[in-house]
Amino acid sequence: MVSRIMGSLLASLFFILILASSAQANFDFSESELDKVSNSPQWKALLHLRNNQLQIHDSKFILSSNVFSPLNELKKTIHLLKSQPEYRCRFTGRDYFLNQTFPNRWPINKELCPSYVEFKNKAPADDISIIFASENLTQPSSIMGHTMMSLEGINEQGFQVDHAISFFTDIDTKDFTKFLWGSLVSGKKGYFTNQPFSEVQKHYSIYEQRNLWKFYLNFSTEQKILIHRHLWELKQSKIDYLFDRHNCATIIQDILAVAYPEIDNGDLWVSPIDVAKSADRNGLIKHKKLYPSSKWKVRFLEEFTTNTNQNKVLKWLDNPDNSLSMSTIGQDYVTKELARSVNRFQFESEQISIDKWKYRNNNLNFSDNDDEKLIDISRYRSPLEVPDDVQLGFGWRKDAEGHWLTARWLPASHRISDNNRQYFSENELKILEFELSINPAKEKLRLDQLQIYSVKALNPYSRFSGGISGQFSFGFQQIYTDDLTSSLGFDLNGGVGLARKFGRDIGSYFMLSAGTNLQFDEQNLYIEPEIGFFVYEVFDMKTNFSFKRKYQSGERVYNSINVNQSIWRGDNSKSIAFTYDKKFNSTIGNEIFSIELTTFF
Repeated sequence: MVSRIMGSLLASLFFILILASSAQANFDFSESELDKVSNSPQWKALLHLRNNQLQIHDSKFILSSNVFSPLNELKKTIHLLKSQPEYRCRFTGRDYFLNQTFPNRWPINKELCPSYVEFKNKAPADDISIIFASENLTQPSSIMGHTMMSLEGINEQGFQVDHAISFFTDIDTKDFTKFLWGSLVSGKKGYFTNQPFSEVQKHYSIYEQRNLWKFYLNFSTEQKILIHRHLWELKQSKIDYLFDRHNCATIIQDILAVAYPEIDNGDLWVSPIDVAKSADRNGLIKHKKLYPSSKWKVRFLEEFTTNTNQNKVLKWLDNPDNSLSMSTIGQDYVTKELARSVNRFQFESEQISIDKWKYRNNNLNFSDNDDEKLIDISRYRSPLEVPDDVQLGFGWRKDAEGHWLTARWLPASHRISDNNRQYFSENELKILEFELSINPAKEKLRLDQLQIYSVKALNPYSRFSGGISGQFSFGFQQIYTDDLTSSLGFDLNGGVGLARKFGRDIGSYFMLSAGTNLQFDEQNLYIEPEIGFFVYEVFDMKTNFSFKRKYQSGERVYNSINVNQSIWRGDNSKSIAFTYDKKFNSTIGNEIFSIELTTFF
């Protein structure tokens, strides 16, 4: 009896040892295998290694932070998940990656991870898309737009749900110096939010009157699972936010690179729209959807209605019971849609009550035939068609001092003279633009400008939604003296104005600015009215004209005329610009001719 029991125990022990050794063997990898996997773009993407620099420094996320390398991190990850299996619920993305890489030697984690399962049930990822909120030049945090990610799917209750994942930081400008240092140098604390897309749509489309685009991505089931699991890893990590290199755009691009590494093309600067543009260039976008704001829709429909029909809409807004106006509007679906959009915009901007909004809507009497008429606006002024926002220009200039060779660098984003067809208004955003010139004959090198920040928006006035234009800038630029010679000085400028459009390709504006400039120990105040126009022409050409009259302290006045003619390559990757600039007063004049070839990337 004893011998039988002992034999049974020995057999059981032998079986256990075999299983143990077999399980141990499942996790054995050769050095060459580990080296190959650690150098794969997908593994580096899981670590958020961008241009060989870690973007996340949390020691709870980067296990080898003291002696980091992709290989060390891979070894430490394997050791941790193998020796302490509970951490497979912490590093769900890495665990799934190892299973996909070594399917026969790294078994799927069958242990339930309650917290992750709850996240998965609440925010399933049957569909993944990039969300882009259009730019808002009046808000520093949104001057280039905002990028998020959408997770759509059927939850555990069987309902279709849609969640928006966003990365942001607190915007506290009470101490501007501290805010600037944290945003650009030391890093500010970053936060992930996960909220229903309907709330995001309400915030951007209604409260801020900004458009939202969704770009649905053509990912496989395995790619979507990996992204979803990686999001869970990030949710538990401490991540810094840096305005110029680790922001809403870069982190969304890094997350998508986990599934498709080629989406990260290694750009030094990634703007919010660059994420969707990179996905588009790689053929990842299967379809897109636009959620237009009422204000945008009003401006869109205005371009396709005559002044006569717009006048009828204005009369109908004052008297919705007017049957003659209604019958006329009813004959033109676009005009009727304009009336509905204006009504909604006035309600959303709190110009009218909800009762008045409903009353007007009911009086529009849309028929079943009207409901079948759809206006496709998804292809109209697409952000995917906006030129890339990093510029490098080389050129030639002739002025009173002779001939110069010029070089200009704009890391972000675009100028008023650029191809702005995809925007509803002509606008400019320049951050840290600088220009150098060299005069070979005189062996002279000069810094022409260092524009720290410049924003300008020529918002065309609308009969239905208004529209004020404005500008603000500060930086170092050429400041002219009484004899119209110039030298570098600091300039601060701000202004307001009005703009009008005459069709889709022609517009004019008036701007009244005031500012101050500082040159050595001399400070000048000035007022500067400006008038101008722009024309988009055939063959991808554009003309910009402006006339300024500058009234400086000490009763010094001079005028400035600028004419810029640019020609664009069809794909917006290059342009050549011819510029004539004249400064003159009552006694003297100074003319400048220049040519510049610009590359956009």
